[in-house]
Amino acid sequence: MKQLTIIFFFSLSVVQLKAQDTLRLTLSETVAFALEQSPQAVAARHQYRASYWNWRSHKANYLPSLTFDSYSSLNRSI
Repeated sequence: MKQLTIIFFFSLSVVQLKAQDTLRLTLSETVAFALEQSPQAVAARHQYRASYWNWRSHKANYLPSLTFDSYSSLNRSI
């Protein structure tokens, strides 16, 4: 059993794995990528979206609304 396990792991190690292609970037592409993907940029983007939806919610409070009300206490007796 031990010999079978050793042969199995050896056969797995012989198989060559293909690595990912390398990505070649220029300095300007690297800086642009860092500015877009930095944690501060992501936080600022989320803060902007949150403030936008807060503003939309604030404006929606001044729009007219229509409310329907009903009573569910309908009693039928024979």
